[in-house]
Amino acid sequence: MGKKVERIEVEGFSCEVRYGVTSRVRQRLTVLDHFWRDFIDQKPLKEAINFILNLKGFEDYVRESVKEFVAYPDDRILIIRSVGDPEKDVIFQRRWKIAKYIGWFPHITFLNLEESEISAYVNKEISDIEKRKELLGKIGEKVSSYSMTPITVEPIMSSPSKNSLLLKAGEINILLDCGFDEEKAKEMIKETINIGDIDLVLVSHAHLDHIYALKFLFDEGCQAPIIATPMSVDLAILGSGFKDYSIFEPFFRYFVPAFYDEKIQIGGTKKEEEKEGEGEGTPLEITALKAGHIPGSAMFLLNLNGFKVLYTGDYYLLDHFPVDGSLQTINRIKEERKEIDVLILDASFAHKSTAPKDEIKKALLEEAERIIKRKGNVLIGADSLGLSLDLITTFFDHYPDPSKSPPIYAEPIVFECMKCVKSRLLSISKGFQEKILDEPDPFSSPLVRELKTADDRINAITSPSIIISEPNNFSNLPIMTFLFYLGTDEKNLIVLTGMQKKEPGTLIEQGKTEKITVKYTPLALKKLKMKKEKKKKESRKGEGAEEEELEITTIDIKAQIFNLKHSDKITNLHPDKDQVINTIKTINPRKTIFFHNSYENLEKIKTEMEPIIKDPILIAKTKTQIALKE
Repeated sequence: MGKKVERIEVEGFSCEVRYGVTSRVRQRLTVLDHFWRDFIDQKPLKEAINFILNLKGFEDYVRESVKEFVAYPDDRILIIRSVGDPEKDVIFQRRWKIAKYIGWFPHITFLNLEESEISAYVNKEISDIEKRKELLGKIGEKVSSYSMTPITVEPIMSSPSKNSLLLKAGEINILLDCGFDEEKAKEMIKETINIGDIDLVLVSHAHLDHIYALKFLFDEGCQAPIIATPMSVDLAILGSGFKDYSIFEPFFRYFVPAFYDEKIQIGGTKKEEEKEGEGEGTPLEITALKAGHIPGSAMFLLNLNGFKVLYTGDYYLLDHFPVDGSLQTINRIKEERKEIDVLILDASFAHKSTAPKDEIKKALLEEAERIIKRKGNVLIGADSLGLSLDLITTFFDHYPDPSKSPPIYAEPIVFECMKCVKSRLLSISKGFQEKILDEPDPFSSPLVRELKTADDRINAITSPSIIISEPNNFSNLPIMTFLFYLGTDEKNLIVLTGMQKKEPGTLIEQGKTEKITVKYTPLALKKLKMKKEKKKKESRKGEGAEEEELEITTIDIKAQIFNLKHSDKITNLHPDKDQVINTIKTINPRKTIFFHNSYENLEKIKTEMEPIIKDPILIAKTKTQIALKE
């Protein structure tokens, strides 16, 4: 990427222009072919910008909305960053006509995604460094006073949808995630430990199966510091659905932010802390490492008086937009010769071997393009905090010509998630920073649309489009509503990206075509007959067709199922069998503990991997204590 920046003055308008070389090969070739075929000359950059800023009828509007240009002279692409309204922006509407006059293709990308209010709130709450020191100081006294042996781990719950493990180091009690159903687990956790005796809570990421019981713990008297990345806190607040952030203030009394690769040292005297060498003089040291699962996800490396435990939480080795994978972190552990005594490892998909990510995307794009050409819809159930972001970018990049791209619809929570991600650029990934700064930003494109109202949903199901909805399994709203309308038509495509834990997802995944039960929200299709003017007026006011009450019916699934046609191409953000083996062999721990799967699958994985992995493999079985160090 080029880094040249200059300020251009055009008739009183001043703006910065950055230069680069776009990596979007398909768009570059489409644009250049357009210019070469029609022998269109390339105007000087200043002249091209002047032409855009003086488009007839929109002079004032354009001048006020345009904030920055990014120029790619060799590719003849000029990106205009605007805070305008894509529905009435002359640049977007006339982009190919403008290109004919100036010899540059103007790609408008809208800056409607400002800093997240959630992220700003979290930053304000965690700005008090002295409070952090005070919180850690209290447990530090206990850590320094007591022995850190023996060391054990006891799963409070370990299953595909509930995860919480208690790590005990002598008298110190550390909770690794708290994803359990509070109604079923109240007595279970109380049988394992007195909640008031928990000293630390480590939260790996913001998915419910890892944080669901956080409120329950503190309602029951837990006063332990909570260690998590700020991004995880952002997404936890977002996922809760609460608009009044003050409800979270009690939690911030205990929150200690963890930043990637920053060591959190707990305990030890001042004299001991001055000793040289990693971990020397500090009984407990905790480091958050990039996990590559969703934005903000972290692995935790715990150094317990020289005994090292790596808890992966949910992790994924490979990069995917907008986060860096954990492969670099895993390799760094090996290169730095950080001997890991115990590896507690996510084994969600370790019983499966899946195709490489690029192969999965290629197959998905080919199937989706075929469906769109046949005037069908592509329905994808995807996690709004993780895979949705990568999928939107994948489709956006696949259609370099905006005039030929189908609309891409996503739930509002995806856009809110993107605001949080943009607010924490520096902590996400270098590649993500470069992408949204130097290329058209898919999340600010008018081709990517929010499913805000019933009218939006009606538009999505009545015209060829790509719909990315939640949850990632076909278990409840809002994905069930789309399934009801699109699942019965054979020209549509359905893609399942998560574990299908119950009906109707399991039936679809198994290829059964008999009638299945669907709970859905009926859409007022009669609204389609409204006059266009009335519909536009309602849309401007943020009013849509009212959704009726939940209904239950049965339908036949006739739509094509991507996962049945390509059974090896499972989309997920957990390590498959090959990634798990790679991780264990690279880190080479003395002992590995599998968690996060059914007990039956964990037994199967253990049996299959024992001949491959020399070191002992254990299984995290609920309420069964495992000795790590005597």
